[in-house]
Amino acid sequence: MIFTDGNEERDSSAGAILACGLYESAEYINDENLRKLYIDTAKAIVNSLTKYYLADNSQNLDGILLHSVYSKPGNNGVDEFCILGDYYYMEALLRTLKIS
Repeated sequence: MIFTDGNEERDSSAGAILACGLYESAEYINDENLRKLYIDTAKAIVNSLTKYYLADNSQNLDGILLHSVYSKPGNNGVDEFCILGDYYYMEALLRTLKIS
């Protein structure tokens, strides 16, 4: 569910951060339909990250999420692991479990 225009690298860390932001925002929304939309969107992002961007645990790798970006302008950590993405992915997983 993470889309690119074909010319940009993927950034799974941005997806993980967005999922957490949607979960956090949903806690402050009174409109049940909008709240549900935020939660459903966050769940879809987490599911996509888990299905398509999770590192293979059979290898000795340095992170959890593949295709993260640390600094695109600095061309640093592009299409690699990123501790921020891994942290927010774990946070999003916990929030998904809490809501389910």
